[in-house]
Amino acid sequence: MRRRLLSVACMACLVMAAYPAATIAASRTWTGSGDGVRWLDKNNWTPSDASPQSGDNITIGSGAMVLITNTTPWLAGLVITNATLTFSNWTTTLRATNVTIRNAGQFTLPPPFATNWMSNQVSVSCGDFTLDAGGSVNADSKGYQRDHGPGRGEGSYSGVYVAGAAHGGHGGDALDKSGGSSYGSTNAPARPGSGGATCWAPNGWYGGHGGGVIRINASGTVTINGTLSSDGGASTHASGGGAGGSIWISCATFGGNT
Repeated sequence: MRRRLLSVACMACLVMAAYPAATIAASRTWTGSGDGVRWLDKNNWTPSDASPQSGDNITIGSGAMVLITNTTPWLAGLVITNATLTFSNWTTTLRATNVTIRNAGQFTLPPPFATNWMSNQVSVSCGDFTLDAGGSVNADSKGYQRDHGPGRGEGSYSGVYVAGAAHGGHGGDALDKSGGSSYGSTNAPARPGSGGATCWAPNGWYGGHGGGVIRINASGTVTINGTLSSDGGASTHASGGGAGGSIWISCATFGGNT
């Protein structure tokens, strides 16, 4: 099963949330001159006096691969082009007045997690969020690892009779093996998809990972012209397919071509 939960709420009451106003903005651009990875390493930025501070305008590009592990101060804006920002830790949130993902820019997650605790999600709190054509927010197969999660299906582990994982719907049954039971909310989806039951094939163990979580909480406008995806991994070698994850968008106005 690759079914994921998607919710888009566009209600005037959402603008009641109090978002901090940006302070006088400084421009800060990723150079990768420090360790080349961590958002919090000040030497990865120019100027290199500090990592991103409240009120900064952030620019990331040039094929950068950036890892963010802590909730940010409230930024004036972030623009990412031809680069990847990976969100690690469940509580990590990017906070900015304006967030723009341009062509070949991507928000994504680390590999799927093997515990039953929810580990990582793409979480954005903002004023306006814009995803341009060619940009993406990708949580495919970034949820529960195969054989993990509350909706994992039953399996024989021998290459036959392996059932599918569940999330928004029941997992697919396989003869005498039962698919996983559904869980999560259709109106406020916030949980990863479960991983499929594994089976052994000549080259190793197989099973689809569950999809991850994407949460965008905007007080203003969300415009989607690119791709948001949280699919579960497909069944291969008779293993169980992973279940899709969650995409939850809250905003005052929603638009775009996607």
